[in-house]
Amino acid sequence: PGQLLNHASTAGPQGSNVKTVLEGDDNMSIKIVWLSANMAVDGLDPKVTSGYYNVFVGNGSMQHNGKASTLWPIVVVENNKGAFEIKAGDTSLEAMVLKYPGSEH
Repeated sequence: PGQLLNHASTAGPQGSNVKTVLEGDDNMSIKIVWLSANMAVDGLDPKVTSGYYNVFVGNGSMQHNGKASTLWPIVVVENNKGAFEIKAGDTSLEAMVLKYPGSEH
């Protein structure tokens, strides 16, 4: 998998792209992730970000726990878990990654 979400708006490995929509002073951020079919990138490690984040599928499909999820599912990645792999299903994926600030904010 590519290490894509740890960077600002960049093109990643072939068939992937991330756009930073918001990078707040309080450590909150919103990123849009585009992946080609069956492509994967590592999500943020919530232990490093001091908070947690949600992954919303807006278009296409995402593989999670061996199943393909289509429009509007939400995956919650809590700060007591490891990094989450964001993987497109058999179609491309457009997802929003919403990272919340840690408890100190």
